[in-house]
Amino acid sequence: MKTLLLVATVAAVSLTAMPAFADNSDEVHGRSKNIVVSELRDNGIAATGVEEWGSYIRAWVSTGSGMILLDADTLRPVSFGNRG
Repeated sequence: MKTLLLVATVAAVSLTAMPAFADNSDEVHGRSKNIVVSELRDNGIAATGVEEWGSYIRAWVSTGSGMILLDADTLRPVSFGNRG
């Protein structure tokens, strides 16, 4: 019984710690994630988090579509033009 409890405890700790290791970088394109989120909020973008997405920054926002792509240098939303 003690062995089963030990195995269950180790498994639970391992599974809860896993997401913390998924994204261990505090930077996107050489910039602090916290500073990028703060700059976006200062510019009227309700960002809740950011991550690198190729050569862009993907920002998670609390309004609209839920995420937007930003130019990594200017932090302006990327426009891909009309697709129709």
